[in-house]
Amino acid sequence: MRLLRTSTVAIVLGVLVAAPAAAEPLRDGYPAALTGLIYKDPASKVIFYVETDGRHVVAISEDGKILWRKNPFVDAGLDPYRLARPTIECIGSKCQGLSGNDKSVVVWFTSSQFGVIDIATGKFTPMGQN
Repeated sequence: MRLLRTSTVAIVLGVLVAAPAAAEPLRDGYPAALTGLIYKDPASKVIFYVETDGRHVVAISEDGKILWRKNPFVDAGLDPYRLARPTIECIGSKCQGLSGNDKSVVVWFTSSQFGVIDIATGKFTPMGQN
């Protein structure tokens, strides 16, 4: 019986050590898989990465250089709406039914405020709130 118990403990420990740790969310309400928080523009090949604070966006060139880093909410002087500290929920060519164009990507905040970021400069233009 003791041998069985020891073997069982060893197997369970082996599985726990071998199994990857459960992914922790980057911040409340966001999946660790970054769904919707990394976007690669197909035309420019620029990668847009939302930092783990949920507020800063970094544009990275195809060769890995940082083009710009912006906080679109603060840079545009937006006032909080519905939430005291909204974070970016989605970035890409399409978010919540909105579409960007060949020069911009859509940014949607958890507060339902939204707008577009210019791919070349990082300038955020608010478009409204839902």
